[in-house]
Amino acid sequence: MEKIKQKIFDKYIVKDGLDGLIHIEQTAHFGELIALGEDPSIVNAVWVGSLLHDIGRGRHLHKESHGEAGYRFLMENVDWLYEILSPFGFDIETVEKILLAVRDHDKGLVTNDKIIGSIWDSDRLSLYRFKGREVKTELLSTETAKLLKDYAKQYIAETAVEKGDKDLWKEQGLMM
Repeated sequence: MEKIKQKIFDKYIVKDGLDGLIHIEQTAHFGELIALGEDPSIVNAVWVGSLLHDIGRGRHLHKESHGEAGYRFLMENVDWLYEILSPFGFDIETVEKILLAVRDHDKGLVTNDKIIGSIWDSDRLSLYRFKGREVKTELLSTETAKLLKDYAKQYIAETAVEKGDKDLWKEQGLMM
């Protein structure tokens, strides 16, 4: 799992700051927790999707969203994507859900699909990284994510300290 995570991280353009790799690690953590609460059989799909969700940041073309840019990047790099996904043995429907979740995660949608919803919710729980941002319960797709809101806020503050991002978090007013 660590090798797969590193292969994904190596492809990221935006590695630092509030949208950097610390955010991606936090999102993957939330994704695992959400998936465990929703359906343990989807944990790997949600973990990978959470790691991939922002891979389009810094790759935008024209008026393309970073979700659309991420989808395009993954489609243009199918061999690399296959290398990432093949150890899990996902069926085509699961791969399509991961791709859809990446493409549309930044559109403010909700869904009943457990894989897509868990990936979107893992990213939404990380909105606490921005000063004054609150996570809107009505924009969470899963019941588990709704239960994790307070935990997510605390976890983000704690991981900022662990990862040495204290100054950035102080600037945002998230910690003293």
